[in-house]
Amino acid sequence: MDHNQQNPDIAHEATQGSQRGERFNPHLNWKSGLAIVTGVILLGILVANLGTGEDATQTTPQVVSEEQVDLSIQTISGYPEVIEAAVTQVRDRLSLVLVVLPDTSVERAQELGDNFVRQVKLHGPDSNPSKEVGAGKYDYLVDVYSSDETLITRGTKNATSESVSWQ
Repeated sequence: MDHNQQNPDIAHEATQGSQRGERFNPHLNWKSGLAIVTGVILLGILVANLGTGEDATQTTPQVVSEEQVDLSIQTISGYPEVIEAAVTQVRDRLSLVLVVLPDTSVERAQELGDNFVRQVKLHGPDSNPSKEVGAGKYDYLVDVYSSDETLITRGTKNATSESVSWQ
């Protein structure tokens, strides 16, 4: 197509726009589309961040140090049923895993899990534990496995909860 010839569709749109008092710019369509897409992406990011329920002014929780984790693991490993223990942290959530002897009962596994949370709270930056474990700064997920890799019990504790809820 010769650059001097006008596309009939563009000419028609330009005429229609002129009749409405608008100026037609063929390059405006992609720029408007880009602006809309950018706006939608930014809005999505904003909504996603607001949708987490986290306070934007909230500071990043303190990281449990390697020394604090090691001391907690060393203490819980003193129980004869405990074969292995681990702690991982993602923001304000701590995941605790215990591997115990295969003949450990569910009740005993839960006691050990409660004690492990107490040890992490005691040796880490969380609030000191109480008889009921106690509220604190972190959410906890506690899994207790048998040495044959069978999940014996799983517990959760929100930061505001006083005790671990066991399944």
